Amino acid sequence: VGSEMCIRDSDVTVHYIPATQMALELGLAMVSNLILLSAYLEVTKALPLEAIEKALKDKYTGTKGERYLPIDLDATKLGAKFIIDS
Repeated sequence: VGSEMCIRDSDVTVHYIPATQMALELGLAMVSNLILLSAYLEVTKALPLEAIEKALKDKYTGTKGERYLPIDLDATKLGAKFIIDS
């Protein structure tokens, strides 16, 4: 096969995640990326979700943190929960 990688159907798992809809239900479409990230992390275990939560808490301070941190944390939990429940 040379340097090309072969992927068999059995090597791939597809998860259909309605991230935009889920984000809109949280009230902010922009958090769809966090939903997808946390779903990916739940599947791969590449990082613990706590690392993302800590990074978000470190990033947001003051008024911006009061506004966005709760919804961002909810989005990370929602993406992981979607995978766990599916």
